Amino acid sequence: EHEHHHDHDDTHGFQSLLLETDKVLNKALLVRWLDWLVFSNQERLYRFKGMVTLKDQELAMALQGVNQQINFQLTTLPAGMTKIVLIGKELNVGKIERTFERLCTASNQ
Repeated sequence: EHEHHHDHDDTHGFQSLLLETDKVLNKALLVRWLDWLVFSNQERLYRFKGMVTLKDQELAMALQGVNQQINFQLTTLPAGMTKIVLIGKELNVGKIERTFERLCTASNQ
């Protein structure tokens, strides 16, 4: 259901974290989670991007975020897996993964 991968580049201290789910997400809950993510990692989260599958959408949405700007853009791709990549430094990977899992569960209740 959920997969998480994180790679560390200790040379520069950058981290990348991949969050994946095959569950359909509720956009309002996703936006609230993204707001929390950006707010709680202000100096540590540099960028995030991905493809998300939202309820009531037949097409995937492209997601991009830099600093405190979050953008969604409709694509021509069919909805499928949600994959979000986070790039940052000193991210609390465990907490981010747990909150993402809660987002996925809450979106499907």
